[in-house]
Amino acid sequence: MATPLGAPDPDLYRSVLGSPQWAASLEDLAERTGRSKPDLRKDAEAALAEMAAEITPGAIKVWDRMGKSLTRSYTVDADTSSLAHLRELTGAPSRSDT
Repeated sequence: MATPLGAPDPDLYRSVLGSPQWAASLEDLAERTGRSKPDLRKDAEAALAEMAAEITPGAIKVWDRMGKSLTRSYTVDADTSSLAHLRELTGAPSRSDT
């Protein structure tokens, strides 16, 4: 069984495509849709290749850098001086009432 160009992990790819669940699902889908198994297999193999992750040193470096900016601690500064008045307007209980 050939793997598509650029398939990240040929062994994993072969294990999915060679599994009994894959064959049964392909058979069921062909029966339900009326499409041929070779046509469905072609689409499914392309989709599998798109979904499979490939972890390269470059990708790790990019995610590392992006992750640092996503996990920074941020401080929220809020003017709470008008909250009591806002609670009165909306009828919401004050913190001392709860």
